[in-house]
Amino acid sequence: MTALSLTEAASTDGDRIALISGDESLTFRALVARVELARGWLVSQGIEPGRPEPVAISMKNDLGAIELFWAARELGRRVLVLHPKQRFEIRAELVARTGAVELDAGSWTRASPTERRAPPAATGAGLIMPTSGTQGQPKLVCLSERALIASAAANWQNLGILAEERWLVCLPLAHIGGLSILTRCLMARRTAVLFDSEGGVLASLPALRRAIEEGVTLVSLVPTLLEALLAQDFRPPPALRAILLGGAAATPSLLERAWRARLPVLPTYGLSEAASQVTTRRYASRYDAPVLERGLVSSGHPLPGTSLRITAGGVIEIAGPTLLDGYWGEPPALGEDGWFRTGDRGTLLASGELVVLGRRDEVIVTGGENVDPQAIEGVLAALPGLRGSCVFGVDDPRWGQVVAAALAFDPGSEPSLSELRALFAETLAPHERPRLVALLPDLPLGPSGKLDRRRVKETARPRLLILER
Repeated sequence: MTALSLTEAASTDGDRIALISGDESLTFRALVARVELARGWLVSQGIEPGRPEPVAISMKNDLGAIELFWAARELGRRVLVLHPKQRFEIRAELVARTGAVELDAGSWTRASPTERRAPPAATGAGLIMPTSGTQGQPKLVCLSERALIASAAANWQNLGILAEERWLVCLPLAHIGGLSILTRCLMARRTAVLFDSEGGVLASLPALRRAIEEGVTLVSLVPTLLEALLAQDFRPPPALRAILLGGAAATPSLLERAWRARLPVLPTYGLSEAASQVTTRRYASRYDAPVLERGLVSSGHPLPGTSLRITAGGVIEIAGPTLLDGYWGEPPALGEDGWFRTGDRGTLLASGELVVLGRRDEVIVTGGENVDPQAIEGVLAALPGLRGSCVFGVDDPRWGQVVAAALAFDPGSEPSLSELRALFAETLAPHERPRLVALLPDLPLGPSGKLDRRRVKETARPRLLILER
């Protein structure tokens, strides 16, 4: 594996298929030709090589956005990745904060008049990835070329590389989980298969299933997508050798169903600040039963080169070459010893595997007891007919906080409040039992199919019913 240069890939492996988009299969040589046109268009728009200002690109899951992304990199420009569904005021603030040059990607077509020049070699300017901003203003994660290369190399060291590898890109390219598939495939000179789901991946589930069944060897999914596929009695096609599962907590019941269906699932834990994966279950264990702890699923071992430790307060800290350089315009993100303190809590098993207990800021403190929402959701997942749950804290003058749960059941299977009260008493400790509950038809999801916890809380709060005082 070599550097993240599309030009170099075209010179050494030009006849290999780099990207499949719909009916188009582009070799590295053909993709470079298109990127060269896009590079010329960028220059005509005033994007000069090597300048320090970031180039802001709205990363839709389409070929045009990918061409502009690689073109900006081939000009040695750092890319500020914007989400196409982000609100205008947030996008404008991110562009203003960084002083980025924002492109009107919609005006780029390959028919655009461009000045054709040989693209210079990429200078390794890296990426700027906004965080989700669930706790306020998004942070801007600065990832160097070194971090992207180290992340890709560690991924392939765990998975190994087949001669004809095809990785399906169905996660949003505006998130590190989707975009890192492009960098991994470029590093290994393998094929990325683009899945464009303008209306949302869940709405395009039959097409997604067909895409997986058409010779894909690797796919990255979030738990809600895996849940939806299993509901369709999905079985692994012969070519599929691994499903990387991350982006949100997976329940034990989901992993057990996948195990019974002989799906080669590898739970992962990652974050933008570490250029995607931090831990992943080892490839050799992809057909083994899930490893459980405290009602939660293990996210596997640290990838090669990454070190983990858990502080006395249970916070996950990370060290290694995949870490961010820092947050744009903020004090250093790493401690003096080079370790990064995440916003997540976890525990390390005796085997060295990591179990993520949830966000630090989502821990519910009720009557002096700490409650991990994800652990409760893992227990609730066994309730008959339950399609999804979101557990959160609500301020209370007596207890400090009380446990609340938003629940979505299959139509016709909703239990009564007295039945819920009895079910909770059977499965949960007194301080863990939801005292408030909202029964919702569906739980809001984000663009990638992940549970949108903030929107769930906003939707559930006016509908909360009292179970216990």
